[in-house]
Amino acid sequence: MTCTIDTTNIEPQDRPESILYSGPSIIIYREINRLVMASCDGEILNSLPSPVDCMKYEFLDFDDAVLFVFNGLEFIILDKLGMLPERHKINTAKMGACATKLFPGDDTNRIIFGTKHSDRYQFVNYDFMSQTRIVQTASWKVQIITDIHVNDNILYAVLDHSTIVACDMSTGEKLWIRFETAKINRGIAIHAGELAYSCHGLVKLTNGKDVTTIRVPLVNACSIEHQDDQNIYVTSNEGANICCIHTPSMKLKWEVLGTKQILESVTAKSSDGSDLLITRTASYIAVVNLTLGKVEASIQTPHMARLRKTGKHILIQKTTGSTTVIPGVENETDR
Repeated sequence: MTCTIDTTNIEPQDRPESILYSGPSIIIYREINRLVMASCDGEILNSLPSPVDCMKYEFLDFDDAVLFVFNGLEFIILDKLGMLPERHKINTAKMGACATKLFPGDDTNRIIFGTKHSDRYQFVNYDFMSQTRIVQTASWKVQIITDIHVNDNILYAVLDHSTIVACDMSTGEKLWIRFETAKINRGIAIHAGELAYSCHGLVKLTNGKDVTTIRVPLVNACSIEHQDDQNIYVTSNEGANICCIHTPSMKLKWEVLGTKQILESVTAKSSDGSDLLITRTASYIAVVNLTLGKVEASIQTPHMARLRKTGKHILIQKTTGSTTVIPGVENETDR
């Protein structure tokens, strides 16, 4: 679902609840020790006991339901019409605990994610309705999965900031593996059919065999934040600036200067159709127009913990248990 923001009238809303999801028709939040799903008119559609540390979660938004995994151990499926929720534990003895974001699989009820079992990590294709592991890859003894991306059922992951693996999640087959001597920075993406990542201050594109290196003078590439047909958007200046690199010419298109390291980002659309990148630093949120190469808004708000795009709105979740909402606007698909 596309999140659309009116950049001419951004009015963040402070809410006392811990909001986990906010869409066009429903909102899901924590109230004391309950997980509550309500309509936007305030009608309670569902309420169930809240998992422990329920703000440690990942989710996927489907047309008719929202799927959560809490603490890497428990799945909860909330039907948007208010039907009885589904709830089950992951069989950690069989496949380990969920340790990454969730991605849609190759079938309606299938999802792809990374798991940790003892001191080893692997990746699974999992049917969350039948609670069945469809496919599992080989495992790797590493400290952490530092990045993961899925495209056309091919999974790409960075292990320990140094090793890239690609796996076919239809079969579990390892397609290729690549090592880097320098730290691979945060953020990977598929660009022009190849995997884009950054290390040594450079942007690299690989298909597993060949590597193309993009060198841009005066740009020391850090994280990759986004990509489109002809551009890759990276941070520089120790992660504070945002640069647009035009890949066909391998030249810098524009640079937006910042003062703090960007910790995470999400994408959205502006009401005029421009692409937006919403970034979080330790002290402020910036709304950057990627089409025009300029900052549309800067939002100062304290106690930030996570930045999430859920359904229709952007959520700034706080360490205090409250939430600041950057509201989206209605588009044609919401009507």
